[in-house]
Amino acid sequence: MKTWERYPNLARAVKRTHEEVEREFNVQAFHCHDFFHAFRVSNWAERIAPDPETARKAGVAGLLHNDDRIMQIKLGLGFADKVPTDLRVEMMISWLDAEPTGTFLPKEEKEIINAVLKHSNRNGPDDSLVLITLMDADRLVNLEADCIIRNGQYFGNALQVVDPVYLLDDPKANFRDPRSILWTMPTRFDWEQEGGFVGLRLPKAREFAKRRFAFWRLFIQETIEQIKESGAVPFPDFES
Repeated sequence: MKTWERYPNLARAVKRTHEEVEREFNVQAFHCHDFFHAFRVSNWAERIAPDPETARKAGVAGLLHNDDRIMQIKLGLGFADKVPTDLRVEMMISWLDAEPTGTFLPKEEKEIINAVLKHSNRNGPDDSLVLITLMDADRLVNLEADCIIRNGQYFGNALQVVDPVYLLDDPKANFRDPRSILWTMPTRFDWEQEGGFVGLRLPKAREFAKRRFAFWRLFIQETIEQIKESGAVPFPDFES
């Protein structure tokens, strides 16, 4: 039984919050973190978890984990990590309370909420299994093919698609200022390294990720090869 089937009131409450805020603020997807994203993270968490109890709790955490993105929009903040923790917890508890009283024990409710609060952090040695599962599930969904389209939606007109001069080698590009949409794509390959600060940690997650990494590599390689084939490399300096 999937999380949305086990906890239908919770799933509906989370979905409705997404839809209400989308309508109120006339936004799409909360910086690419719509309910469809949360639903998929929840499903993956169940599939890759090392045991049934972790699967159950991480599946719930997956449904909740867009809380910061929603509050970011509601508060008009530039970054999701600026959302006050107490407001995030308040939102998550309101969702969990959609299920009958006593559905979630206080201890497991705390574990689920803590996992959501920490899921954007770097990997840590003291991470709980619920947190590890949520983090790996989130990364798996962010490796899926439609995220290539999602990158364009997220950055919109803020970034050029490809830097015609540097392609992937802009020396000034970084995580906060990627300078082109194409540049953002290989950053996901950091997740391929086992362990480390951001690498996938669960065996099932690492196995499912292999085909996804291969697809992203193929897309990037083919994109650059087609640009070169068009005669656009090197790109001329028209000012000299």
